[in-house]
Amino acid sequence: MEGKRWLGRHRRGLARGLAAFLAAAVLFYGLCWYLSFRAAEIFNRAAEERDLFPGTVTAERISADFLGRVEAEGIRWTADDGTLLADIPQVRFRVKPWDVVTGHIGTMSVTEIAMEKAYVHLFFDETMRPLYIKPDGDAWRAAGHAPIRLTGADGNRLFDCRVDFRDGTIEAESPDRHFRMEHVDLRFHADTDRELRLGLLAGPFGGTVAADQLALHGTVDFREQEPACDMALSIKGCRPSSLGAGLDIDDPVSLGARVTGPLSRPVIEGTLDIPKLRIPALRFTGMTGDFHYEDGQIGITGVKGEVFGGTVEGSGHFDLDRRSYEADIRGHALQGSIAARDLGLRCEVELDLHLRDQGGGAEPEAYGSFVSGAGKYHLIPFEKIAGTFGREGSTITFRDVVISLAMGDVTTDAFEIRRGRLHLGPIYLQDAVSGQSERVY
Repeated sequence: MEGKRWLGRHRRGLARGLAAFLAAAVLFYGLCWYLSFRAAEIFNRAAEERDLFPGTVTAERISADFLGRVEAEGIRWTADDGTLLADIPQVRFRVKPWDVVTGHIGTMSVTEIAMEKAYVHLFFDETMRPLYIKPDGDAWRAAGHAPIRLTGADGNRLFDCRVDFRDGTIEAESPDRHFRMEHVDLRFHADTDRELRLGLLAGPFGGTVAADQLALHGTVDFREQEPACDMALSIKGCRPSSLGAGLDIDDPVSLGARVTGPLSRPVIEGTLDIPKLRIPALRFTGMTGDFHYEDGQIGITGVKGEVFGGTVEGSGHFDLDRRSYEADIRGHALQGSIAARDLGLRCEVELDLHLRDQGGGAEPEAYGSFVSGAGKYHLIPFEKIAGTFGREGSTITFRDVVISLAMGDVTTDAFEIRRGRLHLGPIYLQDAVSGQSERVY
């Protein structure tokens, strides 16, 4: 009875509360519908006008709420020539609510963007300016508008936005470079009036450089006329053959570096780590060194490692544009038995090795000289072995070889290490007293 009397006394208040709740729900739904309608209308108008993004941009569905959160599905951006520039299954972004209501959407309206498993294809000119974001459209200028500039002191299309790009694919092309990165996790905050702060983890990736993993963290300063970068770079499992510098080497290389300078002409300095390096007839291990990249040129210095039981040091230079390289290597205390794969040869060898490839389809060159200390070949002692050599394919040919013995010098014009086996040519013994030579093999 008491409950019924309470319900009777408060029936009118409950009815008003329920009506207010239903009205609020209807108003909220109506507001979301209106904002979604406005968001779709703005998207369609922006896609038609294409002030910044030429081509065709379509979306399957767009929705929004009163907090400025917008979701879109099935976005595709195609260039006028049919090139697919973006394919985004779902994207979430935050827009300033008042801009949605008024319809005054600009580059500063979007403050956050998040997407997963998206595909984005970027094109740049030789100065690393994006090609499919109009910097200077003829039609735009003919209509009396100023050229569109996104960054720099004279930027007139500024934006300030945070982007979270997860498990996607990014392709990037310029006149002389091409990259494709898989499983990209990219987070950046771009304020084109100040700077871009980014963190990138991707891999595997291919193109001009192929590797297992790429990590990039740092900033790009937009306050100068030409954006300048300052970033930390880490690459694991890089394949030298992908550099196109004539290197037929697929052994993985890891590097850590700092990237500085103008975005169109970055300077990269860092260190290299090569656990194993196999080239015909040579097997290096534990290789490390420093490198400097600038304008398509890579200089490598301070190289250290091991080969044939001894140590090596060296330097090199790679021209990515000419697809050529040169390297100079010096070996110390190399074990003759390991190099010749003949346990009968016991001595330590000093090596001077030069590698050259001039590009343009020319045959790579490998040549040098060597000199040993005192040792034995089976039961025959010698004071030293010296000579020159050259490599053709997997065969190393030795010439002008002199083996100094107590009784005189043993000489030969040529012998070879072919497929890892030693093949001797004619051998002559020069008498230490008379100076006459006699063939002994």
